[in-house]
Parts: sequence; structure tokens; C-alpha cells
Amino acid sequence: MKRALFGLTLLSALLIGAELASTQIYAQDLLIDKIEQYPFVGITAGYADTLDLDQEGIGALRFGMQNNIWRTVFTLESNFGEYQALLAEVDRTLVAGLFGGKGRIYLGVAGGLIGYDSVQTENIDTEPLETEGYAYGGSAGLMYYLSDQIDLSVEYLYLVTDKINTVDHIGGPMISLHYFF
Repeated sequence: MKRALFGLTLLSALLIGAELASTQIYAQDLLIDKIEQYPFVGITAGYADTLDLDQEGIGALRFGMQNNIWRTVFTLESNFGEYQALLAEVDRTLVAGLFGGKGRIYLGVAGGLIGYDSVQTENIDTEPLETEGYAYGGSAGLMYYLSDQIDLSVEYLYLVTDKINTVDHIGGPMISLHYFF
């Protein structure tokens, strides 16, 4: 009887051990999906509408990283005169697969530092003119892949400014070309 009980216990232990060994999870099994990321550089042209700048041209250099859902962009933009900005943007794809799988619609948030040197037209005895501050806001746009390494992005960027006396917002349409490497 003791031998039968010992044999039954040993058989149960082996079956349980075999079951546990077959369901063991290894570290490489924990990777759900490897997301590819693509670094890029780009150029941007557009118009900025502010209180002082009446639809003046803007140019920018961009660099960033994106995957199939998110895009992070750092932008250095200027009107080659009195306006300069260093912005960070984070965009999220809302609709993918447009235009035969080559287009996307996205929304994003943006923020950064701006400098704006304008001529003060009011009385000199008023508060001092602040020429540097920060901006925050959002963007909405459409991205279209021209090839595997180049995309075209058309967006509207709207920023609210703070600490600058003569500008309370900056907004306008932008068009960008990005090269993925």
C-alpha cells in the first residue's frame, strides 16, 4: 500500500512538473511587439499670424523620431527677422490608412521658447517691452508618404504666448517635408 501511494504521489509530481515546465515563460516571450522607430530631419515653410506679424512667412528646421502611432518633433523656426522659436511637438495618429495606406490624420500638442523683437509703438513710459517668453498650444494635420523615406505633412499650428507684451498668439498653416534615415 505504501508503495502504491508513493508511486501515485511520484506520478502526480512528475505530471504536475511536466505541466509546469511546458507553461514556463521565458524573458524573450515577454516582448509583445517590437515597434520600429524612424528618425527624421525636415524643413518647414508656412505663415504666422500674430498681432504684430500680419501673415508673415516662417521657415523651420525639424528633427525627430516617429513610429506608426506617435511622432516627436523638435523645431527651430524663424521669420528671418524679429521672430524665433524652439518648439517641441508630440503628435498622435488618429486615422491611418488613408489614400491607399499612405495618409494619416494626426493631432498634437506643442510648446517651447520664443523670442520676438518688435518695435514698440506705444508710449515709451509704459511697462518695459518683453521680447522672450514661452508658448504652448496644439496642431492638427495630414501626413502623406511620398516614398519609403519622404513624407509630406500639412498642418495648422496654434500657439498661445506668455510673457511677451505685443504677441498673445501665433498660428498658421505649415507644410513640411521629412526625410527618414
